[in-house]
Amino acid sequence: MQVTHVRDYAYFRSLWEDYQALPKQLLRVTCLMGSSFIPASSDGVLHLDSVLASAVSLDVASVLSPLKKSEPKVIPLPLEVVWLSEDALPLFASSNLQPDATLAKSTDYWHKRFPAREVIHYCARPNTPTTRGVFKEYRVPMSILNCATLTAHCIANKAELYRLLSTYITFLGKKSAQGAGYVLDWQVEVDESATTLNDILSRRPVPSQYFGKPYGPLGGWTPPYWFRPWHKTLLT
Repeated sequence: MQVTHVRDYAYFRSLWEDYQALPKQLLRVTCLMGSSFIPASSDGVLHLDSVLASAVSLDVASVLSPLKKSEPKVIPLPLEVVWLSEDALPLFASSNLQPDATLAKSTDYWHKRFPAREVIHYCARPNTPTTRGVFKEYRVPMSILNCATLTAHCIANKAELYRLLSTYITFLGKKSAQGAGYVLDWQVEVDESATTLNDILSRRPVPSQYFGKPYGPLGGWTPPYWFRPWHKTLLT
């Protein structure tokens, strides 16, 4: 299956073909969390295909030069492609990462402070005001989610999926430098339940065009989810 957005990258094109040729099966992906996490997206959702796109980007970092955020490319993933939009963007067979029944929500604050040890270095006077101007201190409220596990379902190659997640994804969400979103372990198992493709799609954003319907809220549905030119009307 050819995707036009990777034609400029011969390695990506080859990787896309290799990934699509891999045998795939219905899988259950479980993430064991070691700390609370702060969702990076505005909707507070963790998308498995987006997490995998980050892992693949890190995996090929030594082969490719850094990609410009202003010119995102479709990242090849070891997931089944369900559908291609008219502009050749893929809908992957993967659900969101959903928290278990132990989910607890709270609010914490990120403190932006001007370190006192830097005052002399940056300013001519040691009594730099921290209540106004560029050195103003402030507190930013952040939504905190705490749960034991996150679970997703997908149709993918088991070995490659586990390699990417276990090797490159050790944190989820924002503020990982402060210990938020620490991942203890990844588990990838064959899903022997009655989960179907429709079940997977019901747990992720899907363009309304896929169902032949022209309405729905506008939003992201394929990595990178933040890139507005790729947003479409969705059925979520």
